Amino acid sequence: MEHDVVVSFEDGSVRNFRIYGRPKPRVGEVVTLPVSGKLIKVHVDEIRGTEIIGSVDHHVEAFETGAA
Repeated sequence: MEHDVVVSFEDGSVRNFRIYGRPKPRVGEVVTLPVSGKLIKVHVDEIRGTEIIGSVDHHVEAFETGAA
């Protein structure tokens, strides 16, 4: 299971990601992706063929949780 994700940011920049080992997200869902060492939430806005188009969701904070 591999899915390509294109994410647009508020500053107009665009980054490409590949999701491995997870089911394909649907429009309206929120996925967590690593950006510059931090986790961010991305809102899935659209799906074009095999490409998932998303934007940064600033309304939801992402926290990395790990076992202690």
